[in-house]
Amino acid sequence: MTLQLRKEKKRANDLLHVVIPLGVALSSERDFQRLLENILVEAMDFCRADGGWLFLREANQLRCVMLRIPSKQINIGSTDGTPLTFPLVAHNSTDSAPPRYTITLAALQGESVNVSDLANDQRFDLLEMPHPDLSNNYITTSLLTIPLKNNQGDVVGVLELFNARDPETEQIIAFDSNLQQMMESYSSLAVAALEAYIREQVLRQEIHELRIEIDEVKRQKQVSEIVDTELFQDLQNRARNLRQRRQRDKNATEKTENPSEEG
Repeated sequence: MTLQLRKEKKRANDLLHVVIPLGVALSSERDFQRLLENILVEAMDFCRADGGWLFLREANQLRCVMLRIPSKQINIGSTDGTPLTFPLVAHNSTDSAPPRYTITLAALQGESVNVSDLANDQRFDLLEMPHPDLSNNYITTSLLTIPLKNNQGDVVGVLELFNARDPETEQIIAFDSNLQQMMESYSSLAVAALEAYIREQVLRQEIHELRIEIDEVKRQKQVSEIVDTELFQDLQNRARNLRQRRQRDKNATEKTENPSEEG
């Protein structure tokens, strides 16, 4: 068996036995924050990445919703982590020059970015990139940036992994091209899970609003039915007569107490 054939066989096995089951597991998650966390954690585990973060698109910006670097005890934005305060990253650039951020490049072009040695890659400016390196004394060497695209080809987010580790030596290595293909397949399943969750929440909200509307209509109908009954009409007439009688008695009392006001 040739090397290429073995790689293709492994890729098919990984897709069938790892990536697809992961996608199925994601689609069953009902907690949105945990879903985001699972998308990142499973991708990191599969690629043996030392760290990673997840961005979701908001209009023309990308918001970081999750950052994990276990080797630095960094766990931000997850279900048991600290709140995330990273700034938004511009999604659409008005500059004609190529984006200097891996995240922005992947989002704008809709294609994966695989960097083996970030410090020596002239395409990107690490000093300008929004990255955990500078603030957390963390050195990023290899990067794999995957755009999250829906069925229409629209980028709804970006998944970026950094510092793949060799399974035997634990040394930092480049992300394998086969892993990149797996992650691209995985990203499609992740987006499907995200959109399914969002659709379900929208449907739940619509059902909730419909129930409120139905309850209001039902309440109005019940009130109308009560108002239209002979018993209610009789009670209403009695109440009206009682008020009128009380008013007459009050007027009569005032005249008795103030006889000089007559005539």
